[in-house]
Amino acid sequence: MKNQFITINIPIYDSNLYFFISDDEKFMSEKLKPIIPKKEFKRIRPLLKYRSNGFTISNKTSGIQIIIVKESPLKDSFWLSVLVHETLHATIAILKSRNLYLDDSSEEAYTYLNEYIFEEIYDLIKI
Repeated sequence: MKNQFITINIPIYDSNLYFFISDDEKFMSEKLKPIIPKKEFKRIRPLLKYRSNGFTISNKTSGIQIIIVKESPLKDSFWLSVLVHETLHATIAILKSRNLYLDDSSEEAYTYLNEYIFEEIYDLIKI
């Protein structure tokens, strides 16, 4: 299985999202260590061992978002649903960090940002 790493810049919210398709803790650590503040890296490094279909690590202060999904030989509907699930977690964290909470007046901001994040990832990975 091939590890993948993508950085997605979200300029409208002055935020970066780091996306992995990987189960390899060492690969993820090597990619994140140079770009994550040292204190933050120490906090998140143990989380890279976590084994699940996918998860999102968020930092409200720095705006850093990290999405990790497991590699799958089939990028089937289940795998894509995990990806959508994790992009929504990142969307919520980014907008909450900007004091924009989900309600009728902010719904479009949430859906457009989630769409943007998903499309950026989808267009860059090999499916």
